[in-house]
Formats: sequence, structure tokens, C-alpha cells
Amino acid sequence: MRTRFLLLILVASAAAQTQKTQPVTVEGCVAPGVEGGCLMVTGKDGKVWDISTANPRPKIGGRAIHLTGQFSGAPSYCMQGTKLDHIQWHYTDAACPGTPAPK
Repeated sequence: MRTRFLLLILVASAAAQTQKTQPVTVEGCVAPGVEGGCLMVTGKDGKVWDISTANPRPKIGGRAIHLTGQFSGAPSYCMQGTKLDHIQWHYTDAACPGTPAPK
């Protein structure tokens, strides 16, 4: 019984590790986080992503962005969203709510 329990823990740990190394692709509008200097993107599925490590940093509002990143696993002072690292992004043609349409 104990061997099965340990095996279950190992399998769950391996699955979690694989998830952390999988790339994440998100499209949405950049918004300020609750903490100063934090940037968040909410995906179409409602998940919130901490993209504060993006360099260069996208502008808040205006046009939506399309990004690819990896789960960080590191702590974040932003206190919201799932932190992403190794972020690559570009603007899309979609306008964010409350902003004029892109030209």
C-alpha cells in the first residue's frame, strides 16, 4: 500500500513538472496589477497571468497582445495571477475595451 502511495506521488510530481515547462500562449489586454509595477493579462478563458517580467513591457490598454511564456514557479510580489517568464509578445489588431480602435 505504501509503495502505491509513493508511486502516485511521483507520477503527480512528474505531471506537475511537465506542466511547468510547457509553453503558455495567451491573447488579451494588458492591465495594471493590484501592486505597483505589476502587469496582468486575462486570457479568453478567464485565467489571469502575471507578465511583469516581460521585456520590453507592453503598454496598458490600447491594443491587445498575443504572448507566449513559461510558468515561472518563482514567488511574485504581485499577489495575483500565475507568473510567467521568458515572455515573447506582440500587439494584435484587436482594441481593448474602453480604448479607441487601432489605426
